[in-house]
Amino acid sequence: QAVALKPNLVEAHTNLGNVLQEQGKLEEAVAQYRQALALNPNYAGVHSNIVFVMSYNPMTTVETIATAHREWNDLHAHPLASQMRPHKNDRNPERRLRVGYVSADFRRHSVSYFSEPLFANHDRANVMVFAYSNGACSDATTKQMRQLADEWRDIVGKSDDAVAELIREDRIDILVDLSGHTAGNRLLVFARKPAPVQVTYLGYGTTTGLSTIDYRLTDRFLSPSDSPEWCSEELVRLPGCFVCYQPPANSWPVTPRPASAVGHVTFGSFNNLAKVTPAVVGLW
Repeated sequence: QAVALKPNLVEAHTNLGNVLQEQGKLEEAVAQYRQALALNPNYAGVHSNIVFVMSYNPMTTVETIATAHREWNDLHAHPLASQMRPHKNDRNPERRLRVGYVSADFRRHSVSYFSEPLFANHDRANVMVFAYSNGACSDATTKQMRQLADEWRDIVGKSDDAVAELIREDRIDILVDLSGHTAGNRLLVFARKPAPVQVTYLGYGTTTGLSTIDYRLTDRFLSPSDSPEWCSEELVRLPGCFVCYQPPANSWPVTPRPASAVGHVTFGSFNNLAKVTPAVVGLW
């Protein structure tokens, strides 16, 4: 109705796209996002929505996804290259590394189920953990992760320039993106290269497209060695699996698998239902 009343309202097209995406109407969602982007070509957030939804659509090739992410970089991130400048980090190899994690999901969220144990198990003799939280809400998980970080920075509402300068002042050696193009990301901070080494990990299933992110942590399952190297980042394949899940402390006991009683496999998914497309169900 808002689009009908004011066809040039960028936010209305964006919100309609979000609703259509949640309904699993991916092509219709992308059409609305593209309309919003046509009205405001500099709207990096809605452009992120477009490349994000591509990963939901099984008909989209990896080459198309890679090209779209590079286009995002060329339009929104590459123009900020002029803001990059030399880093003044201490080069003493005996000191503790300063590792910063940037996320909007330091809360009860799938990302925290994997990042919380990572925070807890860092070797604090060699690593100092900084958390840059772009989350607008907090909960018990947020409180726990605050306690696990050596330094906690709330960056909600701060400009990309201000956050990049904060990271420089903290003298971060390795800056880790946990969001990719998902909601609340701060990729335009990474575009300013505030840390000498920048990595993407965990929260996004494909390349960010950013030329200023050096590495992507993955494994041989997500990124088989014989697959084309189409990511903008250099791939670092961790041994085993690239994530380690920590179940909630109040989890229910594991019960016998249904297959032992009914004689066939039962498929379950706790994903956003928009990911459970007809093609996914057909594959199951």
